[in-house]
Amino acid sequence: MIDKKDLVIVVLATFCLTATLFMTIPTRSGPATAKYDPLLDYNEDGILDMRDIGYLCTLFGEMGTAVNRTALLNLQSQIDDLKASVYELRTKINSLNATVVELETELAILDAIKLGKPDWNNTDWTSLPKGGEVIFTHNLNTTNVLVYMIGKKDSQDPYIHQMDYGGLWSGSWNGAYWKNLTPTTITVHRHGDDNNWNYVRVFMWILP
Repeated sequence: MIDKKDLVIVVLATFCLTATLFMTIPTRSGPATAKYDPLLDYNEDGILDMRDIGYLCTLFGEMGTAVNRTALLNLQSQIDDLKASVYELRTKINSLNATVVELETELAILDAIKLGKPDWNNTDWTSLPKGGEVIFTHNLNTTNVLVYMIGKKDSQDPYIHQMDYGGLWSGSWNGAYWKNLTPTTITVHRHGDDNNWNYVRVFMWILP
């Protein structure tokens, strides 16, 4: 025998089916304003159809705590804001990582200087002819080095300088500079009209 609950379910199912059929029949009224509601899509297939309606009918008369749609929308908004905050945080972390790398490089240079004793130097003042070059052999097997160069007018001159370091044009070229660094050698050049770099010393530290 069909009990009362089964009869109610049959009646509701018939009503739902009839309502659905009427909704599918074209009318001369304006376009439908109904929208898809994901909360009614029981099987989550993206379509509100009889499968969803049938399930709803089987729950006729059941009671419980209603869903607060406004709260759900607010929760979704909070989730979106949280995702945006996480993305912004990742961007800041990447920026901080880049800054850390720069700081580590600067600290490595400072540590090299702080060590005091260079990994290589030419041990004494070397004569540097005007317009000439001197090739020093350091054999450090790397170009990842810090180079420091100083000059003198005379080997016994107490005044050490870096005047016109790299070169200065004042009607003629003055000064000196280093170039052509390789894993084993470095070249020091003196301009032809220079009067200050008669002697040179070069110091080199290997960077970590």
